[in-house]
Amino acid sequence: MPTRVPSFKGSVGAFSVVGEAAGSSKLLAIFNKTGSGVLVAVRRLTLQTDLAGSSSTGRAVQTTFLTTAPTDGTLLDPQAWDTTQTHNANVEIRGRATADGTNGTLTASVPSGFANSRLGVKNPGGAGQFLAPDYDLLVDFPYPEDPLILREGEGVLVRVVEAGSNSLYYLVNAMIEEFVYEGSLPPVGVEFPYIGGGYYG
Repeated sequence: MPTRVPSFKGSVGAFSVVGEAAGSSKLLAIFNKTGSGVLVAVRRLTLQTDLAGSSSTGRAVQTTFLTTAPTDGTLLDPQAWDTTQTHNANVEIRGRATADGTNGTLTASVPSGFANSRLGVKNPGGAGQFLAPDYDLLVDFPYPEDPLILREGEGVLVRVVEAGSNSLYYLVNAMIEEFVYEGSLPPVGVEFPYIGGGYYG
């Protein structure tokens, strides 16, 4: 049976993105480029919104999968939990903003479907800051022993569907693990015990 060998465990936070008038704003992408030589487990992917003022608009935030790597955006450097580990440069994490409270460009080809969708914050009656709790953007992968796995040529994208507002800010945080399997892998779809059990493929 194969052994899971992590080469990097760490986390990254994107700069806060201010809402913009155009819809379909891409906030963050994680992509495992061909040639990385590793698999990427996305352990956690969360969104936080900060609304200063009132809004009656509910904005859907979607998580979708990618098969083409974005080429622009701000390249983010994840921080290692163990400083002896080195992040694989072919595992790219790109955010939209270039600094906190700004907007930029993150271009990605969005597929027709999406993994899940969460309704963003709205505050129709009040004024002042409204800080929503973290949104878990990987609600379909709730078990830490069976996370979302990105193989080479695969990625995940976080985007806001509706038009934004200049009083609304988005923060995305991610935790990832880069690893390889040592030993023979079973056929795709065959169960094997790693950590708490799971499936390969």
